[in-house]
Amino acid sequence: QENSAVLELTLDPGPRYRFGDISLEGAPNYPERFLRRYVTVRPQETFSYDSLSDTQRNFLDSDRFRNVVVNTRKGEARDYQVPVSIQLEPSSRKRLRPGIGYGTDTGARISLRYQDVNLWHKGHELELEALLAELRQSGTASYILPGYRNVDTMFALRGGYQREDLDTYDTEFLFAEAERMVGYTQGRQSSVYLRYQLEKSTVGGESVDSGFLMPGFRYSQVRFDNPVRPNKGYRYRFEARGTYSGLLSDITLGQVLGEGNLLVRLPWRNFIHLRVQFGATIQDDPLENIPASLRFFAGGDHSVRGYGYQTLGPRNDDGEVVGGKHLLVGSVELEHRFTGNWAMAAFFDVGNAFNRFSYSNAARSAGAGGRYYTPVGPVRLDVARQLGEDDPSWRLHVGIGFGW
Repeated sequence: QENSAVLELTLDPGPRYRFGDISLEGAPNYPERFLRRYVTVRPQETFSYDSLSDTQRNFLDSDRFRNVVVNTRKGEARDYQVPVSIQLEPSSRKRLRPGIGYGTDTGARISLRYQDVNLWHKGHELELEALLAELRQSGTASYILPGYRNVDTMFALRGGYQREDLDTYDTEFLFAEAERMVGYTQGRQSSVYLRYQLEKSTVGGESVDSGFLMPGFRYSQVRFDNPVRPNKGYRYRFEARGTYSGLLSDITLGQVLGEGNLLVRLPWRNFIHLRVQFGATIQDDPLENIPASLRFFAGGDHSVRGYGYQTLGPRNDDGEVVGGKHLLVGSVELEHRFTGNWAMAAFFDVGNAFNRFSYSNAARSAGAGGRYYTPVGPVRLDVARQLGEDDPSWRLHVGIGFGW
């Protein structure tokens, strides 16, 4: 009669299910212990479809399997423990991948990469890669031994040759490196490495020949909600390294380097992207004895746009850029995404390499650009104009991916 009702709702979610046995099928050429490193769930843990999705994504992201099917058999659960079977379909163990492209920092380029992702049928990986670009040429070899803690734990041996021929400097070097990497939760990874390098470079008309043994430490974390088209997240990376002239080195120095990216979602399909890079050097030797690869330069697609790649830094008496002991670069970029795959961005970049910090020495630029999102990341086209210069110029920047 009062047009109202009293409702009493009783919730009975039932017992909580847990994971039971987890079986892997379809990949007999891979060791069981190796495959288990991709599995993010354990028996007796609370049952979760999200955790199973993470496991499936780990297998697919490894580039070793063309198909992964996860079957949950709740109908066979005993004592509320759900058995899970993961059916794997391996892809080709060996692959040869040619590539062709263009980037403002490298010029036109072609590449060729050979991989064997299951060497000795132990999950070891061999990679050989050659790059031929207008400004850079390289050939590298990597041998990776997987760790069994998780997918981000491994031991890597690398070696190779690289050459750069820029307006600022010419350099070529041979290197060999061993690195031990350990993965943690939430995208964190740390590593220690030992690198030996023989380098010959010419900067500002002066030649430097050097060899050095460099131990170092790296720490990083990457957390984006989507690796190809993220809406939010962050990334940071820190590195400390050094050489000592009494230990198979011609120079003595210590360096710290770091970089970070922050992506924040705003209303109405707007996003703000903040970027910072820094580096600092403590050295006993004069700068003239330091090879080009250990000096800091700025400018380019992922530095201060509007300036050429590695064209910013302290100058010698002849006005030639010779690089600096320190680096500080920052960027603010506002992006608006339209429906579909298109977006536009406006940005402001500031920073430089220097020996003594002074804001008056900072190069500044501003500009705008377009983005087209593809399955491998955005194709970026930016036009930037120098600020604060007596004769400012415009520069076009072209690239693929986010640069992190």
